[in-house]
This record gives sequence, structure tokens and C-alpha cells, in this order.
Amino acid sequence: LVADGYAAIGDSAFRNCSRLGQVDFSPALRQIDAHAFNGCSALGQAKLPGTVETIGDSAFSGCSSLTYVSLGPKATSIGSSAFNGCRQLGWLTFPEGTTIVGDSVLYGCSTLKSVGLPESVSDIRSSALRSTALTEVVLPAAVTNLGAYVFGDGSFARVCYLGDAPAYNGDLYSGTASGLVSCLVEKSYGWDGNPKSRAPVETW
Repeated sequence: LVADGYAAIGDSAFRNCSRLGQVDFSPALRQIDAHAFNGCSALGQAKLPGTVETIGDSAFSGCSSLTYVSLGPKATSIGSSAFNGCRQLGWLTFPEGTTIVGDSVLYGCSTLKSVGLPESVSDIRSSALRSTALTEVVLPAAVTNLGAYVFGDGSFARVCYLGDAPAYNGDLYSGTASGLVSCLVEKSYGWDGNPKSRAPVETW
């Protein structure tokens, strides 16, 4: 499929096109709407042009063969569950300027071993990194809020916080492997009595 000349790909445009294996995106593309490629189980790569600014809710959810996604510097608005269930996706880097990592955005990416979070991220929402293969994550100093189950049902060994204690909503670590260590920056503020550090704590 060659999506040439389009600035936007509409809501559910190719939803459940299970034989769609490749898309050559228009260099003019700016927006991928909700569910646009949801359930495209044969899609192997999403080489998005640097013009893309918005990726809608569940845009690539259920793309179970997706191994590679390129996010350009403008793709700072990424919807909830955008890559939910992309079981072959091994890594993803969010561009600088991203402030919100949405609900369930990488939930169920069971082979995901690396995620890049820029310094601009301040809010990581519920189940964003749940059920992945991540063993360590470094949270930028700007993070002030964490949603429930962000690190749940995973393989995390270390969660490293570069800033003060963020607000949190619910159990962050439910179902996470035993032995998890929380790494805190020396002299960071707000950790006394904070139950989200239920695991042993290291200072760095």
C-alpha cells in the first residue's frame, strides 16, 4: 500500500486489514487517526515520516507482527493504546517534546526491551509500560504523575527515578517480578512513607 499525498489517515481506515504487510507513508503525512491500522496483524514496520505530529488512540493496536516504529521529532502527541499488543516490537523512543505517555500505550508489547523517555515527559499514565519485557527504566526528573499498573505484570528489576517523588494512582507494581529495586537520586524529595517504593531502595 502506498499512502502518497495524504496529510491524514482517517479513523479506522485500514482496521483489521490482516493481510496488509507494508505501507509507504506520504512525506506530507501529519496525522494518523484512531484505530487507523488497528488489527493489521501482518504489518511489519511503520516508518513514519518526520512530518507526523499526531498518532491517535489504538492507531497500531494489535499489530502483532510490528517490529519497528520510527517516530520523528514532531510526533509528540501519541494516543492511548497506540501500540497496545504489538508483541514483536522490541524498542521505542519517544521524541523530545512528548509530555504524556498515554494509557496502555505499550501494554502487552511482550518483547519490548528498551524504551526511551525524553526529559520532557511529565505524566506516564495507567498501564503504559505494563506486560512488557523491560527490565529497567529511567524516569526523567520532570515526571510528576504515574498511573496505576504502569510497571505491572512485567520483568522489571530496576526502576530509576531522576526526580522527586511523583504522585501516583493505585498499585504501580502489581504482578511485577520479586526483587524489584527502586533507584532514587540522592537528596530527592518526597519519598518518606511513599508506598510505591515497596521494593528495596538504592540511592545513586
